Parts: sequence; structure tokens; C-alpha cells
Amino acid sequence: MEKIEYIVEEGNEKVIYEATFDSNNLSNIRKDIIENCGLRTHISGDTDYPGLGLDYDLIRNYKKKITGDVQEYDTEIRDVYTEEYDLIEEPKLAGLLKDFILYGDVKLIDYIYGNEVHKDSKNTIEYFQNERVDLIKQAISILEKGKYDETINFSSLKSIIANIESISKNIDANKKANLKDETSYIDLIKSEITINEVAREKIGTIEKAKKFIRLDRGN
Repeated sequence: MEKIEYIVEEGNEKVIYEATFDSNNLSNIRKDIIENCGLRTHISGDTDYPGLGLDYDLIRNYKKKITGDVQEYDTEIRDVYTEEYDLIEEPKLAGLLKDFILYGDVKLIDYIYGNEVHKDSKNTIEYFQNERVDLIKQAISILEKGKYDETINFSSLKSIIANIESISKNIDANKKANLKDETSYIDLIKSEITINEVAREKIGTIEKAKKFIRLDRGN
């Protein structure tokens, strides 16, 4: 078990709390949150360094295919691949868990015990659906404009259609994932963290301290 001590101002008092937790259990919960709550974005592109810089904790359905093209450098010639994968956006709660486990950052405590939990408006399938509707409207507008002046900006139209296809893949990927609301994990996280009051003093009687202190203690 690991322990973190942190100080909270409550009225005219400073209160020291101790949070006890099992980092392995919290790490497993974080993985579940990423898998079950993280919004997917479909990525596709060409590269001669496939897989370079990718965080595979956040990558799903990775595929690569050689294109037959090459990239020439001064000292080598490299094959070009088309990469395709779904990139998971790390949910806010998963990020807070990581910072709590690795660095003892108690913003997680503030978040799970706060009176109001804010959801990112982009972290929903509806965001992609609304974006697709806007692009379809733009495409229709270009086509209707072409009826009157007999000119169509095919370059813009082609770009819009490509974006619509990309967003449609995003929507499909997220529907298949059957995503949950990350806040549904808050009660589970609370059950894994035991918080006890250690000391309570009037403000001014405790030396100025950091927000939290990481303690290296055994069981």
C-alpha cells in the first residue's frame, strides 16, 4: 500500500489528510477507463517510420501496409508505409489517476469528491456527428452555388468529402467501442482510496507546506 499526505484549508483551519491506496489496483482502473471511455479518432497516413512515437496504450486496430514508394535520404533509402489506427483520447479521469499514482498529485481527490464534474463537450460521439452535419451542409452549399454561376470549387468539395469520410470512420469506431461515461468509475475509485484525517490546526500554526507530500511507506 502507498500513502500520500496532503493539506487542505477548511475555513480558518489547515487539515492534514492521509490517502492510502494500492497503485496496481488504480492502474488497472485507469486502463479500463481508457478502454471503455476514451473517444476514438481514426488516423491514416503515409510514413517511412511506421510506429515511431506512438503511445500503444492509446492505439487500437493498428495496421500498416507497404505502398511501394520509397523515401530517399543521404545515407539510406526507406520504404514508405500507410499506417491506419484508432487513437484513443485519454479521458480526463484517466489522466488524473496517472498523475495521482506517479506524482502524488491530489487533483484526483478534488475531482472525485467535487460537487460538480465537468464533461468535455468534445468527448462524445455527438461531437463528431455534429461536425459531419456541418460539413455536409458546406458540400451542399458549394453544389447549390454551382447551379447559379456554373462553377464548382472541386478542390474544396473533394477536401470536404474526404473529411466527411474520415469523421464517419470516427463515428463507426466509437459506436463499436460502446463507450461509457467516465464518471461511472468514480465510486469504484473512491472505494480504492482510504482517506483519514491526520491533524487539524488553526491557520498560522502549521509551517507553510506543499500541497502534498509523497510518503515511501511499506504495508
